[in-house]
Amino acid sequence: RDFPAFPFEPYPIQLDLMRGLYRTLERGGIGVFESPTGTGKTLSVLCSALQWLEDHRRRLERGEGGANGVSAATRKDDDEPDWLRDYEKDKSARNFAERMKRRLERRRNARRAAAAVDAAFFAGQKRREKTERERLADREKADRERRTTGGERDDAADDEEAEFLADDWDDDAPPARSGAAGSNPDLVVSDDDSTDDERDDRGLRKKRARRAGAGGVKLGADSDSSDDEAPSQVIFCSRTHSQLTQVVGELRRTPFGGEDGTVNAVAVASRAQLCVNPEVRAAAGASAARLNERCLELGKPKAKGDRARKGGKGGIGVDGADGADKSRPAAGSGCPYLKKRHAAVADLAEAALAAPMDIEDLAAAGTRHRACAYYAARKALPRADLVFAPYASLLHKETRESLGINLRGSVVVFDEAHNLVEAVHGAHGSVLTGKQCEAVHAMVTAYVDRFYTRLAVGNLRHLKTLGALARGFAAALGGDKGGADRSSSNDSSNAAAIGEVKSLNDFLFQCGADNVNFFALRRYLRESKIAHKIAGYGEHVARSDSSGAADPWNWEDDAALSVGGVSDKTSANQTSANDQPPRQPRVGSVHALAAFVSALASADADGRILVERGGEFGGRLKFVLLDAAARFKQIVDESRAVVLVGGTLAPIPELAAQLFPDAVPEGGTFGAENGAVDEGPKDENSSTVRRTLTALSCGHVVPRDALLPLAVAKGPSGRALDYSFGSRSAPEMIDELGRLLANACRVAPGGVVVFFPSFAYADDVYDRWVKTGVNSEIARHKAIFREPRAAAKVEKVLRDFATSVRNGEERRRAADSGVSKNGSGNPAGRTGAVMLCVCGGKLSEGINFKDELGRLVVMVGLPYANPEEPELKARMRHLDLSERKVGSAVEPGGKSRGRAYYEALCMRAVNQSAGRAIRHVGDYAAIVFVDGRYAPPGAETGRMPPVGVSSQLPEWIQERLVIPRGYGEVQSGLVRFFRAHAEKERAGASSGG
Repeated sequence: RDFPAFPFEPYPIQLDLMRGLYRTLERGGIGVFESPTGTGKTLSVLCSALQWLEDHRRRLERGEGGANGVSAATRKDDDEPDWLRDYEKDKSARNFAERMKRRLERRRNARRAAAAVDAAFFAGQKRREKTERERLADREKADRERRTTGGERDDAADDEEAEFLADDWDDDAPPARSGAAGSNPDLVVSDDDSTDDERDDRGLRKKRARRAGAGGVKLGADSDSSDDEAPSQVIFCSRTHSQLTQVVGELRRTPFGGEDGTVNAVAVASRAQLCVNPEVRAAAGASAARLNERCLELGKPKAKGDRARKGGKGGIGVDGADGADKSRPAAGSGCPYLKKRHAAVADLAEAALAAPMDIEDLAAAGTRHRACAYYAARKALPRADLVFAPYASLLHKETRESLGINLRGSVVVFDEAHNLVEAVHGAHGSVLTGKQCEAVHAMVTAYVDRFYTRLAVGNLRHLKTLGALARGFAAALGGDKGGADRSSSNDSSNAAAIGEVKSLNDFLFQCGADNVNFFALRRYLRESKIAHKIAGYGEHVARSDSSGAADPWNWEDDAALSVGGVSDKTSANQTSANDQPPRQPRVGSVHALAAFVSALASADADGRILVERGGEFGGRLKFVLLDAAARFKQIVDESRAVVLVGGTLAPIPELAAQLFPDAVPEGGTFGAENGAVDEGPKDENSSTVRRTLTALSCGHVVPRDALLPLAVAKGPSGRALDYSFGSRSAPEMIDELGRLLANACRVAPGGVVVFFPSFAYADDVYDRWVKTGVNSEIARHKAIFREPRAAAKVEKVLRDFATSVRNGEERRRAADSGVSKNGSGNPAGRTGAVMLCVCGGKLSEGINFKDELGRLVVMVGLPYANPEEPELKARMRHLDLSERKVGSAVEPGGKSRGRAYYEALCMRAVNQSAGRAIRHVGDYAAIVFVDGRYAPPGAETGRMPPVGVSSQLPEWIQERLVIPRGYGEVQSGLVRFFRAHAEKERAGASSGG
């Protein structure tokens, strides 16, 4: 079929991708599609998925949504005359056309209304900024007066702290419905529940809209959306919000997302990304959990009698009485972006659907509308045809439900799916440090001591359990139970204990927690919001005690406890004592323990506990999910179709085995026919549905001569190249690599990007090259840059690298034309720069070395992980054991599942790194794989047969891969390749002139 929405003349591989994806969505099931970066993959996926969605919607409108595309009306009324059936079809077509007309008009009205709001916002911006500054100044003055005023009555202090008292808890009470607090759409009340003030506000906004030229606009809260709910949705997921921003930009290029488009799209995200309330953001700091719960607290209606139950008159959050903490909005006052703003939220939802917005666009629109962007997205979600969501919002069930995402009958597309398995592991993993355990124990103890006489029995029982767990977990890490000096345990040699892996049952028995009901405790933590109560009380104590002696609350911020992180003490020390705000308590520790408790409610076979003792943070406990497929299965079962898309998914069979072990590859005996949704066969001994899996690996759009991949087995001196872990550090191996790279830099124009297996090895190589002079030899031709370990330095290094490359290219072109150009900032003779990177580092993914920035990519060795690393070892062992118990339907072939997973981790890192070059149809580059393992023994010059390591490279590399007989053919091949493209560039410049 054709895809008229595609804005250009599609290449054959783009048509293949769009048609393959369309067939998968039509049939239902699973699709895995690999298409190199630079081939228009995202645009192809959008056009195909949205074309199917439009066709599917038309069929449903005609009553043809049944199996095999046959309408229910046709099956029921076969005896009706033809003219009657034709009339019904014509009527359905007219109804569909009318609905699309109404939708288009509604989108236009919403855009006009949004433009009017924007105009009014920018017109009054200076006045609002002045008012906000005055309001903040008054608040700071009131805070200073409150902190310096002492001697308040004890009952007033009790009233002030009543907000942090946990609600009465009863384990026998029925559980709250799923998402009752976090995902209840009724928090955005209907217009019928609006106050008179809100209706007056809506009338004022209508008048402003008419004055701005949007007369006749039907605002969101007044419009009828009953006939506009999306019957099916396409949920487009990517790893980060920045990647989703690029996808939204691609959508805007198509007719679907244009001004006259009929596709409603909305971006969903957590409150941390969409909250526009500056006071809530300031109070939450860097903690997403605190922001989440503070938002829920402000959105929760104040129950009658709350004041009396929590301590009488003057309580915080009721009427702002004296003694209330004015540094944070009162709970009963509500969020100013939601309370009495429901009509504005509805208008923002209309605006979000009317024109594609990314997360940043939606948040900015929320500020302009003075409406909650988070609840606007929630309100728009049921009517959206296309939903943009990050991985984290979809992979975790609780997060998915809290956002209101419904997978039933939807199409789920995972873009950049090469790291989807690791994303599933990360979404369901949990980490808890020793210091966090000690912090929780101290905080829970202080909280119980303060509110002991006012807490319900159910609360006291669970809080006692929580404190005991924290103490037991700390003891398991070697921490003390009573505050004794731990220096001996931390400083002693604990190499044997580091990386100990335990089953859940063994770990809980060791901690004395084998009799704890973790399901009940998880429910208590989730529904009582006790973590937020303890956190809020800690913040209150820290603010109230200006002396800084409010132990155990007034500690360094939680950022110091982040796993693998380093606290930024330098910036804090540079702040004067007068200007520095009170240090935040380690309230995030409570949330960390709550997440760990939730993970411990898993079945024993689902995961393992990694115990790492010692270190700056008192060791750490990590819940390691063993099998991603077990948690991913719910997404597969609920959705109509699940599609994985990426530029480097190879090896695809292993990826399918990790996520879809029960899938049946297309072409077997269980194919779909006539466009029906194929649910596949069921196992005889279980109810598991085995769905059909379609896999497609597309070629590249560049001509065959635009890419030269070389598998180099011998170096310039004829030495066999072996960069396995045991051989790569030998001086002769490093020297041989240096000679090879220096020779390549002589002939390669522009930028050269080198990928090493690890930072440690890259450091060893660089130090050796400096000592032997190879570094100076390379620097004669290319400026040398190194990938920094610190993320903050990456941007500057990349900018300097690009400048050096472009200066070198200007010198080269000037030399070709006979014009001398010595003022470029490059030493004479330099033709660009070389970047020394690391596989799996910051420059190996998401960075485009296109055009002259990446004319040559050098891959050194194979970045295999340490097979003795405890987490990896446990996961491999689990996969091997599961393979013996139940045979996989998608076999990687010839290897155990554990070994296949281990090799796939390495090869995906290789493929990601190799894909940094060749970013568009006019690009060209050479890729040199430096290691004998890329070239099987006895291979001759020519195309690489799919054998060994190289068989796991992407097909567009495999089909072009050349294995030279000796190093001489490597160097001569590079010379010919770059010379041919230089001549093409000169010819193009001459014809263009």
